Amino acid sequence: MKRAAPLVAVLCGAAAGLLLLDLSLGTVLIGIGLVVVLGVLRELWLSERAHRSSERERREHLVREREFANARLRERGD
Repeated sequence: MKRAAPLVAVLCGAAAGLLLLDLSLGTVLIGIGLVVVLGVLRELWLSERAHRSSERERREHLVREREFANARLRERGD
């Protein structure tokens, strides 16, 4: 349902453009193409941001583990 709402909105906008505003089919198709491309770019940007966030958390976790291991070595005197 999350992805259906934008699709319905685009189709309603296309129908309104064709019927009410008397736009050409080419103009409507260009508009639909722009909406699709912007949606794909948004998804790419969000997934890249999530990936960077998880990588940052992973690096921070590794640093904490390394610090803990070094502290244990110092305690043992190695």
